[in-house]
Amino acid sequence: MLFFILCLLAYCVVYGIELRFSSVSQSSIYAHAMLLFGSLSLASIASIFFPDSVRWVVYLVYIMLWMGQILYTLVLVLYKWLRQTIGSGTDAALPQGAAGPQTSEDEGNTTSP
Repeated sequence: MLFFILCLLAYCVVYGIELRFSSVSQSSIYAHAMLLFGSLSLASIASIFFPDSVRWVVYLVYIMLWMGQILYTLVLVLYKWLRQTIGSGTDAALPQGAAGPQTSEDEGNTTSP
């Protein structure tokens, strides 16, 4: 019960810090800390309702869900990085005049033979 209260207080402190000192670059740090402390408090309070023999299952499920969130974030960052890298690489590989389809503004500036 003490662990639940400490995690809940930590969650509230991080939430208060986020509200007061939030910036775009640090918002993911606050979100991960709130996710950690919030889900830890939920897992610890849920373990009260289960007998001691199954308590480890509650924490195992918690760890799997938390790691899944971290892995999802890493995969998303990797996907964005690959998309940006591949996208900038294909633009450089195109010939000078083949940058893309012509717009209506470009069509008026072309000369006919």
